[in-house]
Parts: sequence; structure tokens; C-alpha cells
Amino acid sequence: MATESVRLSRAILGQARKEAGVMSRTLQAQLEHWARVGQAIENAPGYDRSKVQDALRGHISPDELDPYERSVYDIEHEAMMEKAGDEERAFFKQLAEKQRAEGIDPESLGS
Repeated sequence: MATESVRLSRAILGQARKEAGVMSRTLQAQLEHWARVGQAIENAPGYDRSKVQDALRGHISPDELDPYERSVYDIEHEAMMEKAGDEERAFFKQLAEKQRAEGIDPESLGS
């Protein structure tokens, strides 16, 4: 089998190493497994990539997504937030503070 090198974040590699140990897989086998699972989700009947993109853009609520779409949304949203700049971090910090002031637990939203 031909192989290729790719760059992955340390966080993903760390999670994959941990899961590989639990599942008695090699790191490569774990990453390939996750790739196949992701491909299966994206090919699942009813999965609508455009809805995920709409939710990521804020055009619809993530609550409108089905469980498969929500899983993909959560992963992609987390990745986007890891790349967020100071302005985005300040906005979401302020939003969370407003929600708490109104008695809303920001951690419970979308679950």
C-alpha cells in the first residue's frame, strides 16, 4: 500500500494515540478508521452538508441539525474556534457573560 505524509495537529495525534491504545490499533490504523467513519457519516442518507455549512455561518441554529450533522458541526466549530483571533475570543467571552447575567448557562446550549 502506498503511503503519504500529512501534517496533523498535536491534539488530533494525541487523541488518536490514546484511542489507538484503547482499541488495540496502530496510530495509522486509528487515523484510517476515523477517516472511514467520517466518510460514512458524510455519505449517510439524509446527511446534508449544506445545513452544516449554514449552521457554521450562523444562518441556522445548530439545533436544527440531525445527530450526524450536529457531530460534524461540533467538530468543525471547535476547529474554527481554535483558529479564532483575539476579536472572536473577546466576542464569545462577552456573549457568555451576557448569557450568564440572563440566567443562561452557556455550556448547556446546543446539548
